[in-house]
Amino acid sequence: MAKTQRNHDKTFWEMKARKYPLPFAPDNLAKTKAMIALAESHGVRPVGATILDLGCGTGTYTLPLAQAAERVTGVDSSTTMLERLRKEAKRAGISNVATIQATWQDAEILARHWEQAFDIVWAAMTPAVRDQKTLDRMIHCSRAWCVYIGWGRKRANPLLEEAFRLHQTPFTPGRWLETITDQLAVSATPYTLEYVDTSWDWCGSPEEAVEDISGHIRMHQGTPDNQLIRELLAHHTDTGNMIHHTTFVEQGVLIWHV
Repeated sequence: MAKTQRNHDKTFWEMKARKYPLPFAPDNLAKTKAMIALAESHGVRPVGATILDLGCGTGTYTLPLAQAAERVTGVDSSTTMLERLRKEAKRAGISNVATIQATWQDAEILARHWEQAFDIVWAAMTPAVRDQKTLDRMIHCSRAWCVYIGWGRKRANPLLEEAFRLHQTPFTPGRWLETITDQLAVSATPYTLEYVDTSWDWCGSPEEAVEDISGHIRMHQGTPDNQLIRELLAHHTDTGNMIHHTTFVEQGVLIWHV
């Protein structure tokens, strides 16, 4: 990944961290538990396990998994994401979690003695695992299971779609899931793949929405025009001068044994 794009990515996730869902918010936790149960139905056993969570964010999976696991290590490039994760862990009385601030492609696997060090390596809705190199690193850290949750075949959000159209930028799901399944097929690694429909809501001020939408467009290699975005949002502001929108997605849950 080019240095400029990596800097954009880091800035984007620091911005997203301020409003990112917290792990024990009821709606978020219900979705997380459903995904963990799906993984368990295919043989993944978090109870008593050592787990590495890549692109862990605020702990959406890290902390619920830690309630069953022996220990969980969360890796994320965002300072703010990890700060919020640690606060949530303290609030919930969870002490078997370690956090590492690093991009996954740069994390020091050998120096940290992570090769085959974890029963489960987990990566959910994160660009941390997106190509052959980052997939290989994920696999090398597992001695049993890998779980990858990524963009499926559908992604819809009328407001974002309009913003992307105005910038002549395609509003499409990431293709990382397809990349990973292709690589597993090349190596003849058996896997299971199930698709799950879900959604998430966003709410913020118009200026927060401009920042958020601008970041999304830049992440898709577009060049955002903030004034154009403001003009669009003028038609979507509610009576409380807030912007609300919902993203409807399909997630692919990919599970394989190392």
